Amino acid sequence: MSGCRASAACQGLGAFGRFEVTNDVSAFTKAAVFQPGTTTETVIRFSTVAGERGSPDTWRDPRGFALKFYTTDGNYDIVGNDTPVFFLRDPIKFPSFIRSQKRRADSNLRDHDMQWDFWTLSPESAHQVTWLMAIAASAQLAVHESLQRPHIHVGQRRW
Repeated sequence: MSGCRASAACQGLGAFGRFEVTNDVSAFTKAAVFQPGTTTETVIRFSTVAGERGSPDTWRDPRGFALKFYTTDGNYDIVGNDTPVFFLRDPIKFPSFIRSQKRRADSNLRDHDMQWDFWTLSPESAHQVTWLMAIAASAQLAVHESLQRPHIHVGQRRW
């Protein structure tokens, strides 16, 4: 996808489409996008999680997706990845996690100690690291990805 400005996932593939509500789910939501008969323009992007501009798609890295709905009320985004767990539970740690996966500014090299330090100082990441090092994180075509539900955290409640 050209014209990427996001620093977290700058390469991948995507498709435009339409989301059409064919069954009545109004008992579960009042959002206009999910009301019966509604059709909404969408775009989906598949990419690696820690990939960077120029990195190969064959790196051992979880694959992620972002689904954007262009609704009458504004844009609605759903983000997920292809593993059933993630490296962290506290969203405030996300910038530190992303920084630990990127190249150092002084040498332009990846710092494996920085990655390891983040993982060992965040014990909740151990389960995700086992997924990352397993065969499940090896390169796959997007059509063969096993996408998992998004990880949603609202304060101490988990949905």
